[in-house]
Amino acid sequence: MSNVDTPPRGLIAASLLLAVIATLLPLPPSIIWWSPCWVMMVLTHWQLYTHRSCGMVLAFFIGLWLDLALGTLLGEHALALVVSSYATLRFQRPMRLASLFGRTVLIFFISLSYCTILLITSALEGHVHGQWWYWFPAVTTALFWPTLSQVLFYYTNRKFRLQN
Repeated sequence: MSNVDTPPRGLIAASLLLAVIATLLPLPPSIIWWSPCWVMMVLTHWQLYTHRSCGMVLAFFIGLWLDLALGTLLGEHALALVVSSYATLRFQRPMRLASLFGRTVLIFFISLSYCTILLITSALEGHVHGQWWYWFPAVTTALFWPTLSQVLFYYTNRKFRLQN
């Protein structure tokens, strides 16, 4: 694989670090449920377009890092990110060939599965989230997806133009 096929690892690492920081930012209780699944979204983008650089092992370790940082059950986010990564890598070709709207719908369902796994593990731990707004992150993730994907494409292409 040539250098032009994959973006620099520093760009991938910086975007994932920014996603983790965005996840860890304290938000007011009135809008905390509107926060998108930043890490899942950025990881999904890189898995769609550079599947060899960002696999399920990376998703697992980022999930463990999130669990430690958020103080949640160890493995909760790791499991959710691995399952969403598997879905992304499994349906990579159809997602890449789909229109922007089609990718957004698929991202919605992947983030819905991410939220479902977090809900189930939280319920097994004894925390009950029976409110309907628990699913808002899946909606906001799908709404933010086109913008985030275009921003990451912009910086990837800009970096390639500077290297060549």
